[in-house]
Amino acid sequence: MSPGFVDTKPTLRPLTVTRDPLLEYQFVFTMGIEPVALVTEINGLALEREVIEHKIVTPVFTPYTLRLPGRPTPGRITLKKALTADWKLWLWYDAVDDFGMTAVMTKVFCGITLYDRAYDPIMQWHLFNVWPAKLTGPNFKTDSNSFAFEELELVYEAITRVPV
Repeated sequence: MSPGFVDTKPTLRPLTVTRDPLLEYQFVFTMGIEPVALVTEINGLALEREVIEHKIVTPVFTPYTLRLPGRPTPGRITLKKALTADWKLWLWYDAVDDFGMTAVMTKVFCGITLYDRAYDPIMQWHLFNVWPAKLTGPNFKTDSNSFAFEELELVYEAITRVPV
């Protein structure tokens, strides 16, 4: 290499991973600060934003569609939970009928905490103004010896991912 020449090629080195991949089964779902016991699945954790399309014509008369970010779309998650004698989720669902969906007392704060292999919290999501939209009971079969599960579909108005 001649003097004054700068080598712009990146140095190739093996990929270094500073953390293990996260396991999806080590999590806790909370309503307020109380864990909801025996939640086995959470599906639908997503962020989505509307897309606004604005059709314009450029100064040289070329049609063009401009796409802009719109309002965030409220999300839905589904909890699969082992059926127990606990009535808390059923009472919460009934409270929506009794007080109306806009009542403050039926909308709660919920959280999801993901843990690493050492069971230390590694990631959290906070869901705001959560209320139950659908509650599905277990499927009964006489020839089965598996646990009974219920599913609860929750609607949330906002979600944030919180550093731990």
